[in-house]
Amino acid sequence: MRHVRLMTLATLFLITPVTHGGATVDAEGPNVLLIGADGEQDTVPRHSRVFKGVADELSAVLQDNGFAVYDEAAITPGNFARGHARRDDAELIDIARSALRPPVDVAIIFSIHTRAEQLSYTTKVGSQITARLLNVMTGRHLGNFRVKSPRSLRAPVDCVRGCLAEVVERDTRRLSRELGRQIAQRLTSTLSAKTVPYGSPGDVYSGLPTAYTLVFEGFSDEEVFEIEEYLVVFSGYQYHRPISTGRRRHEYWYETGSARGRLNRNLSKMLDYLGMPGQVDLLGNDFTVTKTAVVESRAGSWDDW
Repeated sequence: MRHVRLMTLATLFLITPVTHGGATVDAEGPNVLLIGADGEQDTVPRHSRVFKGVADELSAVLQDNGFAVYDEAAITPGNFARGHARRDDAELIDIARSALRPPVDVAIIFSIHTRAEQLSYTTKVGSQITARLLNVMTGRHLGNFRVKSPRSLRAPVDCVRGCLAEVVERDTRRLSRELGRQIAQRLTSTLSAKTVPYGSPGDVYSGLPTAYTLVFEGFSDEEVFEIEEYLVVFSGYQYHRPISTGRRRHEYWYETGSARGRLNRNLSKMLDYLGMPGQVDLLGNDFTVTKTAVVESRAGSWDDW
């Protein structure tokens, strides 16, 4: 009987939208963080004016296309070194995942390469910007991009330092606008290909799958087996797998399109429905569900899951 009910609920989750006031709840766009990668010696360092110009242009294009773009220094914790250049990929991803207010959905990691060839009669200047999109919560790559000067620009034969910086800045600003349009198009197509889950007012859904860590403390193997049966019928469910198991401690990797607020409510309702007293705690994208002493069960319905 329980399996029949599970199948019925799963079918309802997949085909029945929940509406509020006659209108379907729409997805909000992802929170985007621009991060400069200057770990290679031939890349433009992020404290230069060329770098700042590229970041400004990318941000402007993405905002014009409806995406929320955030400044790295404004939303990342203060325990990261400020003004630190030549950062590797591990540091960049750690920075993106550390932002919680607001959480970052997509990181755009970009690098700027320039070259100057001085000849006896002129100076040839060229630029290239590469970027990759990363779903911060799942670690999955969403795309790679490269734009470069179609041909070498010409500068005076004695063009050095400030003169070269001006030529390169004009070139990279133009390239970054084209790069921004390509990235915006990719993000838009990625979001439109996703099935938007339906939630309650106040749910925030980026349109991209989000990965959570679910830890169940104090439950027996039999209880966790029952719990796992219900995890797959939560709205927005996409994938899960065990990370570790131990004596009354089970940890799962859980990917879903559902907002964290809705997942939080579903976990609490699941405990009530199964008659398992417990407490649900959330820190970032980590849920810890702890079995507690017997408490009075809260009234609730599965109809709004």
